[in-house]
Amino acid sequence: MRFRFLTGDVNWQDYGGKFVSKKLNDGVADYWLVIRFENMHELTGDEGHPKYWASLCIISPDELGPEMLARAMHFSGLEDRDPATLTDLMKADLLHGYGAYDDACQFTGNNCQRVLKEARDEARYYER
Repeated sequence: MRFRFLTGDVNWQDYGGKFVSKKLNDGVADYWLVIRFENMHELTGDEGHPKYWASLCIISPDELGPEMLARAMHFSGLEDRDPATLTDLMKADLLHGYGAYDDACQFTGNNCQRVLKEARDEARYYER
């Protein structure tokens, strides 16, 4: 499955970033898969563990509902913005930042490309 850059640092290998799948649908609601990637040595300063960490998450704004979106918007300082002006992808990103998602699995390792490949490969099992 292919993912595109969503948010984070331009130098995401050093400072982290998020990647998003295309919009998916399980017959009930739309959802996205998000890979959050972090360089744990840079983030924590602890070089005693694997350098890279990635998390594969499932986010469905429709299933989470408007109340959860309102809380995520408030958390992000967007409480004055009309939710109707947000794209579905913006809603998914806000909800991810708020922590409103299903954490499917996590990956660690010292090879950046291998960790991301493992996350992308696992994503195939969540594509319906």
